[in-house]
Amino acid sequence: MDVSINNLTKKFGNVTAVNNFSLEIKSGEFVAFLGPSGCGKTTTLLTVAGIYKPNSGSIVFGGKDVTFAQPKDRNIGMVFQSYALYPHMSVYENIVFSMKLKKASEEDKKKAAQEVADLLGIGHLLERKPGELSGGQQQRVALGRALVKKPQLLLFDEPLSNLDARLRISMRTEIKRIQKELGITCIYVTHDQIEAMTMADKVAVLKDGLLQTFQPPIELHTHPCTEFIGSFVGNPPMNLFNSKVVEKDGDIFTILPDKSMMKVNKIVDPKVYNKELRVGIRPEDIEIVDKGTADSSTGIVSLFEPLGRDNLVNVRCGNKTIQLLSSPKAGIEIGDTINFKAVDTQWQFFDLESGKSLLWHTK
Repeated sequence: MDVSINNLTKKFGNVTAVNNFSLEIKSGEFVAFLGPSGCGKTTTLLTVAGIYKPNSGSIVFGGKDVTFAQPKDRNIGMVFQSYALYPHMSVYENIVFSMKLKKASEEDKKKAAQEVADLLGIGHLLERKPGELSGGQQQRVALGRALVKKPQLLLFDEPLSNLDARLRISMRTEIKRIQKELGITCIYVTHDQIEAMTMADKVAVLKDGLLQTFQPPIELHTHPCTEFIGSFVGNPPMNLFNSKVVEKDGDIFTILPDKSMMKVNKIVDPKVYNKELRVGIRPEDIEIVDKGTADSSTGIVSLFEPLGRDNLVNVRCGNKTIQLLSSPKAGIEIGDTINFKAVDTQWQFFDLESGKSLLWHTK
């Protein structure tokens, strides 16, 4: 089912939680709403669900205006952060609760519950109570309760936040598998960029109730259209500092905090040459090089954090700290002086006032 959100605005008193939000979601797409706490992503989701009524704008499901339709009339399923299971009911009773309200026959309920439970890998748990299940199993029951309604739109509100890290990984895979298998349109709210990047076909990034962008995950990471997106998406976060872009002997360079220069192989509007702007480079796009390497900078290691496959190294460069990744085998110690160089195609440049990207390919 296609979903069209048009100029949606939702206010609580004098506070505008969602401001003029518009989005087109294709049938069968998995879309993530990503942003920090308080950005308006859950408010948008609950308005799409019909739990909140918008102050203005419209919501259209499959060509039908449902802006003020009741949640029960929208053919949606919802999975919440809290599993919201009835503790005194069995897994089976929790799953078929919506069918019970519709007075479905016992035969239909048993058939539907078994089909959904088998799909989720909990077919052997139907007689248990929620208190006898693990967190992951409880989340599967909550998902089964939503799926048994055979919804055309599935809404998730940070459903994995209560699970441990390892279980979150397996549940991400399960949810994505089930969504693709059933072909259901999904909207998934999260503040976890890894969830958004690994699960979604497209990601809507929100900040202060405003939609910042709506792009495939890889575009968010490699071509951020604003400084906020560049800093919010990516772990470790992007290095950002004030600097300039200058032209020298036909080549383009950016100036680092220690006044050294690194070559830039990006198409930047010449109008911004020699003007102060925000410069960004991701830690994974910086490498340690030999002393004397052209277009490199020198810094002193102030801290490093073992991450397993890599070490996150903090390097003092001028009056700023630059983060980069290095191999644990590099033998780097705190206090070492190292040379480093950035991949010249990975620099990002943003306007100081608007925060918008100054790269031509992102306009």
